[in-house]
Amino acid sequence: MKILVLIERKKLEISDWGGGKGLIWEIKKELDDNHSIDVMYLEPHQGKIKRAFYQMGGYVFNKLDFDYDDYDRIIVFPGYLFWIVSKKQWKKTIIVSPDSLILNASSLYRVTQNWFRKNTIRRLFICISKLHEKALINKCYRYIVVGKNDRRYIRQVLKKRCCEDINKVRFLHHPILSNEQYDINVNELLDCSGEKRFIFSGDLAKTYQEVTINALVSSLKKREKDLTKELFIVVLGKNNEWVAKLFRGISHVKVKYVRFIEDYYDVCRFGRDVHCIPLASGSGTKNRTLTAIVNGLEIISTPIGMENIKYNGLTHIYIHRDMGDFAAEMIKVNNHVFEEEDFLDMLTKRKEFIMMMKSIKKEEINILFN
Repeated sequence: MKILVLIERKKLEISDWGGGKGLIWEIKKELDDNHSIDVMYLEPHQGKIKRAFYQMGGYVFNKLDFDYDDYDRIIVFPGYLFWIVSKKQWKKTIIVSPDSLILNASSLYRVTQNWFRKNTIRRLFICISKLHEKALINKCYRYIVVGKNDRRYIRQVLKKRCCEDINKVRFLHHPILSNEQYDINVNELLDCSGEKRFIFSGDLAKTYQEVTINALVSSLKKREKDLTKELFIVVLGKNNEWVAKLFRGISHVKVKYVRFIEDYYDVCRFGRDVHCIPLASGSGTKNRTLTAIVNGLEIISTPIGMENIKYNGLTHIYIHRDMGDFAAEMIKVNNHVFEEEDFLDMLTKRKEFIMMMKSIKKEEINILFN
């Protein structure tokens, strides 16, 4: 089968080995074994208003002049690129969304204290997203999401209209990323000082997470007396500086803010780094979470942060919905000093998880895309 993959180019996703990083590249690599794959990059539009216009379906007015007839299937990523494809090719086009537009819109401003944003802007975005997502599903061959909640939510919306497109919506576990598994030397780890670093990264946009982060900071302040040593927090991401500023208001907490990190391995050190995912809404940070798991890191997360990840059996994953419990777990992990048996147990669980995820990826991609 000959397949064309249309991808919106993001420079930070292009890796040193010539491919890319992320969901669509793992799909492509798996399909490469049995199919002929061509990739076309499309440059993203500049400016927030212009980008928002195209993300909500504006590409329908800006078709790509290209001969698609030689291809048996077309895969587009992200989903809004669907409209750039010629209308007569829609029925052979697979959309990798990867998140439900409706579910994302319903998460917008859900936890904000601003009444106008929560009850007016949010509802407007939900209405627009419903219309857009239903149109995409109706026109395409298949619609792929990486969240079971996303699939369930979309199907519920479609079912209310007695829609025949329900079976087009399919679920794919987010695969682990190639080249993101780092070598681990246990002997070196046993000689380390035991200082933990608590890593906050990914999408912590104030729009979605302000109430949750404020609750976490407040809970940490109340539990300062329980710390047996200083808590070291590292905040990553150009939009997350506001989080670092809040953490700096806590005594006995050392905070480092990094706008951009070139090598994720620098904050992915086994036995030292603890990844914190205090998401109250949104679609999670699957790439970062899976990278942390396959490298054996401890993770403290809300249920949303671990959504659709098969973490059962992993002894170093701590799930808390309440920010008081989340803060207590951070302090408990910070106070604990690893022994050799802790390292060996985490390494064993890491190996089992990697083997399971590789098996799932191969099976699901072959079923969904062939």
